[in-house]
Amino acid sequence: MVGIVIVSHSKKLAEGVKELAEQMSQGKVKIFAAGGLNDEVGSIGTDPFVIKEAIEMADSEDGVLVLMDIGSAVMNAEMATELLSENLKEKVLLCEAPLVEGAIAAAAQAMSGFKLENVAMEARNGLLGKATLLGAAPPTGLNGHSEVETTGREIKIEVPNKLGLHARPSVRLVELVNRFDNEVSVAVNNGSFVSATSISQVGTLGAMQGDTLVFKVRGNQFSELERTLKEFSLNNFGDSKELKTPKAKTKKVEISTTSNLVKGGAILGIGVSKGIAIAPAKVLRNDNITVEKTEIVNTIEEIGKLKGAISKVLNEVEAIQHKTMVLFGQEDAEIFNFHLLLLNDKDKISEVENLIEKDYYSAAYSWYKVFTGLEQKYLKIDDIYLRERASDVVEIRNKVVDELLDSKQMELILDEPSILVVDEIGPAQTLSLDTSKVLGIVSQIGGETSHATILARSLGIPAITGLNGKIDAIKDNFLIAIDGSTGEIWSEKDYPEMIVQLQAKKEVEEKIKKERFSKAKLSANSSDGETFKVLANISSPKEAKIAYDNGADGIGLYRTEFLYMDQETPPTEDEQYAVYKEVCENMKGLPITIRTLDVGGDKPIPYLGIPHEDNPFLGLRGIRYCLQNQEIFKTQLRALCRISADYDIGIMYPMVGMVEEVLEANAILEEVREDLKRDGIPFSDDMKVGIMVEVPSVAFILPLLAEELDFISIGTNDLTQYLLAMDRENSGISKHYSALHPAVLLALRVILDEANRLGIEVSLCGELAMNPQATNLLSALGLRRYSMSGPAIPRMKDTIRNMNVGQIKYLCKKLDTWRTLDSVKSALNI
Repeated sequence: MVGIVIVSHSKKLAEGVKELAEQMSQGKVKIFAAGGLNDEVGSIGTDPFVIKEAIEMADSEDGVLVLMDIGSAVMNAEMATELLSENLKEKVLLCEAPLVEGAIAAAAQAMSGFKLENVAMEARNGLLGKATLLGAAPPTGLNGHSEVETTGREIKIEVPNKLGLHARPSVRLVELVNRFDNEVSVAVNNGSFVSATSISQVGTLGAMQGDTLVFKVRGNQFSELERTLKEFSLNNFGDSKELKTPKAKTKKVEISTTSNLVKGGAILGIGVSKGIAIAPAKVLRNDNITVEKTEIVNTIEEIGKLKGAISKVLNEVEAIQHKTMVLFGQEDAEIFNFHLLLLNDKDKISEVENLIEKDYYSAAYSWYKVFTGLEQKYLKIDDIYLRERASDVVEIRNKVVDELLDSKQMELILDEPSILVVDEIGPAQTLSLDTSKVLGIVSQIGGETSHATILARSLGIPAITGLNGKIDAIKDNFLIAIDGSTGEIWSEKDYPEMIVQLQAKKEVEEKIKKERFSKAKLSANSSDGETFKVLANISSPKEAKIAYDNGADGIGLYRTEFLYMDQETPPTEDEQYAVYKEVCENMKGLPITIRTLDVGGDKPIPYLGIPHEDNPFLGLRGIRYCLQNQEIFKTQLRALCRISADYDIGIMYPMVGMVEEVLEANAILEEVREDLKRDGIPFSDDMKVGIMVEVPSVAFILPLLAEELDFISIGTNDLTQYLLAMDRENSGISKHYSALHPAVLLALRVILDEANRLGIEVSLCGELAMNPQATNLLSALGLRRYSMSGPAIPRMKDTIRNMNVGQIKYLCKKLDTWRTLDSVKSALNI
């Protein structure tokens, strides 16, 4: 965050302004006072050496903003900057903003992580609230908002993908445009131009397949942007190839409004997630979140509340997105990119702030008003797919309002197994549902392609949506049955015979499912007798139970970072021990590999104090963070060692790139063991220790690492990213990112050959492990341990049982002939 220095002739005044600013930033921003002369009594005046010292203490990667009162304060602040090191001097901005109002406004802006220039702009705008309150015209040029640019060099691209500029391509497009130093606007065909850097504006363009996007660009990076946009279009806007079809408009899904009865009495909706559920209905009418029109007095304080709420919701959504990536892969995780861009949309946030500053509306009402307006824009779009993005806008609107009012209106909590009946449900709410209690979902508003629907399918929850006013026919606590394949909803009160029929159908489905589960729990042996282990990747005790039910041979990767998320302090040793024990109990004695805390990169946790980094994926993440924060590391190791006394666990260090890291981590582990021994606390001396193979350097030093380790686990997601030097979340180059690239496969062969030669156990996790079409190749290369999400295990075991390893050895030689990703996909029929 940007640091702030307060320079005043009066020491007391500087300290007072500092106190006000610290309250505004909730103590999260580094703020230092440099007031008075450097003498015993703090005489009136300013001292360049005092200012220099304050700037050095406020130093931050994001820069330092210096605010001054009058006269010599400016001169001495300039002199102080000349005394600074060249590196620090470049990051310091002396700002002409008013001292008190500017400091308060700057602190609120800095707390939300804005850049130095944005913080300075907010400080300069500090007088706007006061001017409005007194009925005076604000000084010219203070609002900091620019008009949409409609002149400049032109770029045209055709919309290639079947679904048009829907949520994900809109997010990708805004991300691409923001990478370059240009002013960019965009229009569809001959329509009006909007800012290409604003998701709220780009997302409502409603561009369909075959439409032309016209960009007006002013700036020095025109050619780079043009090249990137054309590649983006050639890459089908980042959508899957199967969605690239001849030009056509997306069809609307219409539900007849003339009758809500079909087949003798069923309530009919749209079946969007297959399966049968029979349970009492739990009706939670959430169509109207309540926000009263309230006026406030202190606009600066209200804007601070707004920024704090946005920041908290941002952290929550990032955690949900990461969990989705872990459970269901990148495509489902991209759902939340739209949410994140809405929360970072400067234009929409400016609209909200204007309502607060000019109309004195509360932050909650202002946010609700602006985002309700955006929802209405989406609802007016003809295309059904784009219109369904309105539910995402509503979810972000309500989450921020919930945070501001602390109202809990967004919570969907069931006390007993039920079918959830709601007006509307968002993707974040869907992912947070307790699947042991939510047996099915019925929603009035939604569609086949809504983000909540996509996640319901991934979670395996039967779902029906699009009831179009029929939801009132479903009564709370009445037993109902839903069929997600047909969209039918039956009430036991009126049609008991249909409940019996669906129950029988459900029992048949469950019998088949149980047989599959029973078979999944058998060993996975190939047809020629090779033995394999199919393990599970998990993030919680609940997922461990799912993994066990699906026949996991153990846990290959337990991601412990989720213990640290959604908290304000790290979990204690006892808290961790209790969770680890629950995981072990749910796995009923099977072996469990627990990865130590893996943060940084795409897994930021604010309270852990990870500094801002220009390149966080190459910075303080994984084992590097733990080695620099040993108290947090030792607390986790103590809990893990204690668990090892009673259960078969191993621990695994993430993001290891050199022998030194393993030596230091093992030394800390030994210290923990000695401490436990002195305290008389039992632990196992035989607990295995391993590493994640994610950094390419490991392939070259594996013999050295093997001397210190019991096993390795290959994380193909990060290994691919680092090996190809390619950001896996960069939609502009996503068509080249693949763990099936020949460079990655050749690296895997080296690692597997060396690990097997050294006699060190090796497993593979990541999305590649779940790809049945790659199983033959990986098995031919010598892999015998796979780790994946629990529900994917039965299918993988069936694949292995139908495989003859001896007959697929030829693939090893074929690998040397594959030169491109396309040649690999063609050979493997992908």
